[in-house]
Amino acid sequence: MTKITLSVPVELDGTTFTELNLRRINLGDIETVVASTDEMSGLVALIARLANVPIEVVRLMDLVDTVGAMDAVATLLAGMSVKPALPKAKRTKR
Repeated sequence: MTKITLSVPVELDGTTFTELNLRRINLGDIETVVASTDEMSGLVALIARLANVPIEVVRLMDLVDTVGAMDAVATLLAGMSVKPALPKAKRTKR
């Protein structure tokens, strides 16, 4: 889990958000991004899903905090390794 402390807390419906805790990314999260109408909407939805907060919290975040969250998501994505589903076939000599 990646913790992001907000430099400017977000107030929504009587709740104050001072930090976001981003969990690891799963395939459902990627599907959300792909289904979005544009990249920014997808990124906002992804941050909200990973932090388990209402999407409006992300929309209300200070730009500096938003960039920090984007960097954290990029780091999570960069840390993922993609391995082949099947083992490589052995080559035989002819």
